[in-house]
Amino acid sequence: EQLATVGKGDAVALPRREIERIQSEVLLALRRFHAESPQRAGIEVRALAQASAPALSAPTFLSLLRKMAEDRSIVINGAHARLANHA
Repeated sequence: EQLATVGKGDAVALPRREIERIQSEVLLALRRFHAESPQRAGIEVRALAQASAPALSAPTFLSLLRKMAEDRSIVINGAHARLANHA
């Protein structure tokens, strides 16, 4: 199985399928959050990590979120994250 590097410096190698699974879980958790709390701007990154990838270290999870933000599927604003298309 192909591995992909996540992060810089203390990078972690994860199976590409695992990264894709976590990214899907992040998007699902964000969709659920926005559906339940449409008036809130975003979910705390810590809560998002618990909902979508509790086994991942905080720095690795944040690196994955940053990659998703670079790809413009999500937006990170301080300690919160939201779907890019959520106003």
